[in-house]
Amino acid sequence: MKYLLLLPLVFLLSCQNQDSPSVEPDDDDDVTMPVALDSVAFEVFEFADSALLVQAYRNSPQVTFQVSTLVPKSGNEQLNNLINTALAKVIAGEEAPISVTNLPQTIKIASRNVLYNYRKQDVDTADLEDMWASYSLDHHFQTEVLLNTNNLLTLATNHYFYTGGAHGNHYTILHTFSTDSVQLLTFDDIFLPGQVAELEKLLTQKAKAIGLGYQTETVPVTENIAFTKEGLLFDYPPYEIASYADGEIEIVLPYAEVSHLLTERGESLALTIVK
Repeated sequence: MKYLLLLPLVFLLSCQNQDSPSVEPDDDDDVTMPVALDSVAFEVFEFADSALLVQAYRNSPQVTFQVSTLVPKSGNEQLNNLINTALAKVIAGEEAPISVTNLPQTIKIASRNVLYNYRKQDVDTADLEDMWASYSLDHHFQTEVLLNTNNLLTLATNHYFYTGGAHGNHYTILHTFSTDSVQLLTFDDIFLPGQVAELEKLLTQKAKAIGLGYQTETVPVTENIAFTKEGLLFDYPPYEIASYADGEIEIVLPYAEVSHLLTERGESLALTIVK
């Protein structure tokens, strides 16, 4: 997405061992760098691992699991755990624990599981040359900060994945945290009930005004939203309202245009940004 700040990626390749997913990753694999931010302090965590599908096959397809994310280092452990858990659900998926205190460890265990299950496939090597792409698997995750004030934090985590076919795909998950109340904000925390039709009208008008291509009759309301300095960001992955070639669709509604639709909490948070 257009806000993306690319971070250097460190590749830690591990193609040789048939490790069981129950094996704990080595903490020495961590690559962390301090990042100075306005409110919540972070360290960048970068990790990559890969494995060949058939090690004896010279041109074997492979799996790659690559992550560049942010580990919170605030003085509030409850807030750190909330952020860790939200990011882990995006990166580790259903395998993420209910509560995550150690995000790097959770990511490395998820990577081991992906590699382990990939290598367990029953493969006919005679098919590999003609179906190489069909057996390739890539997962790339990257987290960036969109907003970090004294009471609001917005993170965007992009996931690019390739599972065979003509091209890969991608989407971005947005999270906004109220850092003073230690809360992950939801759609209902921000908008008053019964405002979907009005929001859809505003989103459609904005899309037309800025010349965004969309293939639906109107722009539907997504709950993938976040506070930013410019306004409330609504993010749509490829294919949801437009073609793959159009990429992710991002629509920002300035706070002045949606203030009448916000809850009291949502309006008070917006005011802290526009002041």
